[in-house]
Amino acid sequence: MKTNWIVTGRLMVDIPLAEFSANVPLPNAEVNISARKFGNNIWNSWGKVRTDSEGRFTLTKEKNNDKRQFKIEVKFEDDELGVYGDELGGLLSTIRFSAKWILAHQDGGGVSRGAGTTELFDITFSDNSSSSTAPERSEFDNVRNAALWHIYKKIIRFMSDGGVPFTSKVHVKYPHEGVKKDIEETSFADPFNKMIFIIKNSARDQFTLNIIIHELMHIWMYGHCSGEFRMATQGLVNRGTHDARQNKTFVAFQEGFAEWAKNRLLDLVFAQTTPINSYGYPDNGLPLLRSKLVSIGASSLAEMPHYEEVWNSIFNFFTVGNLHELDLNTNSIADEVHAERSNIQPPIIICHPPNIGFTGLLKIFLKDKDKGHRDYIEENEMDLENFLTRLCDMSVPNKNKKEELKALLDPTADGLPSGLFCGPAIFSGKTNRKMATEKISN
Repeated sequence: MKTNWIVTGRLMVDIPLAEFSANVPLPNAEVNISARKFGNNIWNSWGKVRTDSEGRFTLTKEKNNDKRQFKIEVKFEDDELGVYGDELGGLLSTIRFSAKWILAHQDGGGVSRGAGTTELFDITFSDNSSSSTAPERSEFDNVRNAALWHIYKKIIRFMSDGGVPFTSKVHVKYPHEGVKKDIEETSFADPFNKMIFIIKNSARDQFTLNIIIHELMHIWMYGHCSGEFRMATQGLVNRGTHDARQNKTFVAFQEGFAEWAKNRLLDLVFAQTTPINSYGYPDNGLPLLRSKLVSIGASSLAEMPHYEEVWNSIFNFFTVGNLHELDLNTNSIADEVHAERSNIQPPIIICHPPNIGFTGLLKIFLKDKDKGHRDYIEENEMDLENFLTRLCDMSVPNKNKKEELKALLDPTADGLPSGLFCGPAIFSGKTNRKMATEKISN
């Protein structure tokens, strides 16, 4: 006589990073559920399912009433993301890469389960797991592959929900050890095959939240620009892409974007409110003081796009809330490098700063033929002039303000954002609403 068997559980990961304190789910992971009759050594797959957003999986199967044991295997790959281990060594092509099945649970010993519902509860990938029948769940690399799955899936969903999705499947390999000397190797996002390689060798393990998100945002930009292949050329010629001053502005642009986007996502997606030190000081989301720009070497508008640190500041300039409140020239706190929020306007002044936010800035890199940009930004357009042109064309709050914005960004100027974005609330008898309407339309 046959009856329904229901096997259910939840896949979790204890992420081995200081930024995470609680176990988190593994959404949309593929789960292979196998069974064997009690006392039999032969496993038979009952089917494959996907976990839901909370990491829960359920499989229903009609079988006889013989006692059984269950085995759960997990694979971290779907149409959006593939997480690969070290089984292929140093190969740099995605063609032969396929995520492996990882044994996450296996009944052993005298465990004997009957028909009905088998609740396996939380099956957690963790460095602290102690399963004797499924030791793979606690293996160092497997735990970090599970962590990558959670972190990247969360960002991919955030970007998609915000209208700025990745243009293709994301591939990531950890651990990776290439052909360079261990001390020279560093993690990278390959612009040719759009794959991320996170280094772990005898000299370093670069599985950190900063690095894995930075490299992911390189992949996002590679999918929204052309000429990205030259990043690889520059990396080979100059043995890296993080020189203080880059001769090629597109290198500084790409690196500045990835670092800026990573810092903002740490807050927006993972609620990491403590500013990250990116360039020797915390990036708190504010643009830099003009004096700091000059000290970096960005002593003119022409020099600004040669520094990734400056691009980080430029992106903050256009996404910070209430830009009109910032003083770009001075800060009352000694040694502070960022603009100070000290220019608060009285009620009789009305202000309309850009306030386009994180996804608003990313949307300027999309295609929009109606706004004059039927193609993605090109490598030779990754300079200040072309960036401002695209921003003003694609972003309504900044339309027709290119020259004024350029003047505000100028490290040698002294004008304040309030001068561009603020004006009297009542002028010549006009109401606040009418004044605001005229400012937006202009």
